[in-house]
Amino acid sequence: MGRNCLIIMADEHAPNVLGCAGHPVAQTPNLDKLAGQGTRFTSAYTPSPICVPARAGFQTGKYVFETRNWSNAMPYHGETESWGHRLKDAGHDFVSVGKLHFRSSEDDNGFSREIVPLHCKGGRGWIQGLLRRQRRHADTSEYAKAIGPGEDGYTDYDRRVTSETLQWLDQEATAPKDKPWVLFVSYLRPHYPLTCPKEFYDLYPLDRLPPIRY
Repeated sequence: MGRNCLIIMADEHAPNVLGCAGHPVAQTPNLDKLAGQGTRFTSAYTPSPICVPARAGFQTGKYVFETRNWSNAMPYHGETESWGHRLKDAGHDFVSVGKLHFRSSEDDNGFSREIVPLHCKGGRGWIQGLLRRQRRHADTSEYAKAIGPGEDGYTDYDRRVTSETLQWLDQEATAPKDKPWVLFVSYLRPHYPLTCPKEFYDLYPLDRLPPIRY
């Protein structure tokens, strides 16, 4: 029997901001432990710099011109075959926990089960992105004002993702199965708004942070 597979995805997490990647300041002990016992994708490239098309590409292994998910207003809808569909067809249990940013759970996205999924709002996503020439870009000043310590709905959601993941692993992962399972766990953070629980924010005094280089 083959090995079970746990895939963890974080949103907008720079690949070098990890202790296991040699970052001089970042404290990521749990991720470092997982990296030490698993596989870290260090030479992976996205087929799109935009969230929704990139997620469609990750789910299918195809380029954007093949999935036709061109923008954040054109989410994946399960009609293009994914590796999840192939796993299910082969009898594997393929479960997702957390953010997907597809069209809807009513579509067959390739999962045996979607736990607390987060999909594009209204199944459409950011429709303003379809305009070639926008009168104005989205105002991001509110995000800048929110930078600092504090609680946020995104953080609450990620805590639930962790809780649901641990519950699934405790109850389902050890149950007898004919074939190995695959669990896809996807977090919202560190995607903006850039608030951070105080206990973690205090780990990084400003005088210890390295200068930003572009």
